[in-house]
Amino acid sequence: MNRNVVSLAAVAVLTASLVAACGSDDTEAAKSTASSASSSVSSSVSSAASSASKSADQSVTVVADGKTCTSSIDEAHTGVVAFDFTNNSGETAELYVLDKDGRTLGEVANVGDKEFGKLTVEFREAGTYTLRCKPSGAEAEFEVVGADVDASVNEERQAAVDSYVGYVRGQVSEQLGLVNKFNSLIQAGDLEGAKAVYAATRQPWERIEPVAEALPNDLDPRVDAREADLEAGDEFTGFHKIEKDLFETGAITDETKATATQLVADVEELKAAVEDPKFATDLTVFQIAAGAQELLDEIATSKITGEEDIYSGTDLWDFKANLDGSRQAVVSLQDLIARNDHQLPGELMAAFGAVEEELSKYRENDGFVNYATVSEEQRKELSHKLSELTELVSKIQEVLNK
Repeated sequence: MNRNVVSLAAVAVLTASLVAACGSDDTEAAKSTASSASSSVSSSVSSAASSASKSADQSVTVVADGKTCTSSIDEAHTGVVAFDFTNNSGETAELYVLDKDGRTLGEVANVGDKEFGKLTVEFREAGTYTLRCKPSGAEAEFEVVGADVDASVNEERQAAVDSYVGYVRGQVSEQLGLVNKFNSLIQAGDLEGAKAVYAATRQPWERIEPVAEALPNDLDPRVDAREADLEAGDEFTGFHKIEKDLFETGAITDETKATATQLVADVEELKAAVEDPKFATDLTVFQIAAGAQELLDEIATSKITGEEDIYSGTDLWDFKANLDGSRQAVVSLQDLIARNDHQLPGELMAAFGAVEEELSKYRENDGFVNYATVSEEQRKELSHKLSELTELVSKIQEVLNK
């Protein structure tokens, strides 16, 4: 199942559980609705995946069995490659394609056991790349041969990349300014002041998080790992460590101050990475499209469920930031999308607007209500609008590859 299918199916299942929670009489109807929605979404995105596979230059099947990460071929030519990922590991799995420096060129995540995912990657240079299956960590080398691809030859694609790069750099600059102010409040021991700006401080990060996730050196988990996601031996750092100190413990300690100082350093590292000219030259339109999808997946798997900001209840702030970031990624690709599908850009903007309208119901002052006050029925409505948008965004990689 495509990562997009998994996310949509998750939304459908969540919708069913929320409806069921409202009354036992509705349980069977909810199950039927979820089953129908999941089936419809799976059919739609599977069809899109099939079309993308046909239009891609080359196709590779990768299988994860819990111990190995095996590809049907171990060599391809530079250009666009479609990866069909089969998960036989017995648990939820992910596939990553990494370059020689450890940067993520593409990923497909949240693929259930006996299900399938799809990933499109543009290889611009010959060399040895790595296929990594998680959670086993098994890897396989993947050779790419042939002449380098000159991205600048396609002016439309380059214009889309340039537009998005400008957006990312602006967001990271804003993020650095915000975390510096946040850090100043924490160093001064201003508990209430730090709590008041916590949600707003995270917004730029949440808009462009897929960029950070693609970088090596575990920058994303250092900044934004949730305590529930940590494995044995992992250190709890970043935003959510500070969130716990501020909102649950209710105290700023020396450890809190050290975490805040490190957070500033981590964002400075992110800024250096996106300002590097190589960031702009290496970024592809397929990565931008995947990032737009990934941000919606983030909403479906952690914001709608209330698992992101469990100490502060500021999940709707992050929901809005993810939505804004996804929309901006799509906007940067609009001309390319319209060239192959004249109707899709308008449909996408209408769907973004519908989610925005639903989200606006929970506005409070210059932010949002505490997520704990949003009922299960209201969460169901949010997830319904989100699933409609996600289905449309899942078509973009296929359209770009026509």
